[in-house]
Parts: sequence; C-alpha cells; structure tokens
Amino acid sequence: MSRYVALDTESSGVDVFNDRVVTAFVGLWDTDEGRFTQHLEFLVNPGIEIPQEATDVHGITNAQASKGMDPVEFLEILFYVLHDWAEYPIVVMNANYDLSLINAELERYGYTAFDWTKRQIIDPLVIDRAKDRYRKGKKNLTRLAEVYGVPFDESLAHDASYDCYMAVNVAIKQIEKFGLPTNEEQAKWHREWAESFQEYMRRVKNDPELVIDTAWPTR
Repeated sequence: MSRYVALDTESSGVDVFNDRVVTAFVGLWDTDEGRFTQHLEFLVNPGIEIPQEATDVHGITNAQASKGMDPVEFLEILFYVLHDWAEYPIVVMNANYDLSLINAELERYGYTAFDWTKRQIIDPLVIDRAKDRYRKGKKNLTRLAEVYGVPFDESLAHDASYDCYMAVNVAIKQIEKFGLPTNEEQAKWHREWAESFQEYMRRVKNDPELVIDTAWPTR
C-alpha cells in the first residue's frame, strides 16, 4: 500500500456523544513521496462554548471557533472527500473516539451514523496495545512516535494536521513490523484490552459496576 488517508479531530471535550468537533484534518499520504499530496483542514463552529481545558489542549478559543464553518458543511465536505478516497485505508489514532464523535455529529444534524466497518481502519493505539502490551509508560501519540522511530516536534502535538502526520507514520512503521491488520483483528484486540482494563479498574476503584466500552471502531 502506497497511500493512506489520515483523519483527526480536535473537539470541545472528551464526551464523544455531547461534545463537538472544533478542528479536523483529512489528508492523503503518499509513502513514495513521504508527504500529504492532498489535504483539507477544517475550523468548525461547534455552536457551544469551548471549555478552557479544551482550549489549553488544542489552542482554539471561542472567538476563533465562532468564525468557523457550519458543522453540516464540514460533514458534507468530509464525507465527499472520504468517498473520493474510498480505496485507501484510513489511519485514525484512538479511532473509537474520533469516529464516534463524527457519528454523533452526523446524527445531531439528521444524518445516519456512518458504518466505518465498511472501510479499512488502521488504529495505531489498538495495534500498539496488542503488539507491545507490557511496555511500560504512556501510549499517547508522541510516545508511539518515539517508540516507532518517527521524528516529531512535541510542541506541535494536538494540532490535527500534525497529529495526522505522526499517526500515519507510526501506522506505516507498525504495518512494516506486524503486517496490515484487519478490522476484525483490531476489534478483537480492543475488546480484549477493554475487558482487561475494566477488570483492573473495578479492583482499583472497588466498583463492580464500572464499565469500559468494548466496541471498536465506534462506541
């Protein structure tokens, strides 16, 4: 595979069902050229206040977001592009966050949630959890870039375009090392991780009712 689609969003918070897309990036990465040969960047007006905690992560203020495009326009353009690039796998770090967030936006504005299993998804987080399960330390994107030998500038992290650069290059390194995983394999790996993490958290929190969502690529 010489081309991959990379997709990332930055949002108003961590609740995929109630928070909103603020920025997004989608690009077509050419491995032969080592760059995005085509891409789109979006600034979206979420229609709600962006908490300071979210602004501290991605740097987008309410004043900036108020000048963004309408969410429906964003969704229509995004899916037009994704349809145009339908033959290529989509790389999404922590897919069940971003893809669930996008599906919630679709339903919010009267569209049907997209069945992402129709596309080949590559989730570097899920792959790393399965293939390097016992490695100590964080499994965030900058750490994965370090582990898989992808050069990066940490000061640029949490910008959707730069996160896509890191994610697609980590994914390429993983594929070279482990092969291209199917969606079914990644769903299984995520479920196994979630069940194990749920068991651990129930012990730590002493809460037998605590639930970690096992679904992938969307919650």
